[in-house]
Amino acid sequence: MTILPPLPPLRTDRMLDRLARWLRLLGADAAAWTGDDEDDLLALLRGESRLFVTRHRRRAARLALRNLAVLRLDANDLSGQLREVAARFALPPVEARFTRCAHCNAFLREAAPAEAAAWVPPFVAQTQTRFSRCPSCSRVFWRGTHPGRFERDLARLLGTEP
Repeated sequence: MTILPPLPPLRTDRMLDRLARWLRLLGADAAAWTGDDEDDLLALLRGESRLFVTRHRRRAARLALRNLAVLRLDANDLSGQLREVAARFALPPVEARFTRCAHCNAFLREAAPAEAAAWVPPFVAQTQTRFSRCPSCSRVFWRGTHPGRFERDLARLLGTEP
């Protein structure tokens, strides 16, 4: 059995927004780059220690020539992309799931039900007792039925369904 290195902090380009969101749900540090100017990207990557993930062959080659850490994925679909990442790195442990904002990558903080009630539908406020809130974008999250569906979808995407 091969021991994979842990998944490093990532920065994905626009082509991989969906992959980045799934990695954040898994608990990975997966920030997105939504800009258009490659000079801005170069400055950003030089100022942080993240692995840049892209499907863009020429961009990956240009960044690698500048000694920046790049992972170029081949897969067009989310399933293939997740499998490529999982083949190179150990995905975060189960305990890390749902600890980051799916939208902006910040760590979520626990929110009191009374605080969350102002931000969620009345039915959710009445039926849920545990909430998390993003300190960056203020979104509120609760468990609901998402974790079960997420686990099933993840198994399907990774090809590990029973």
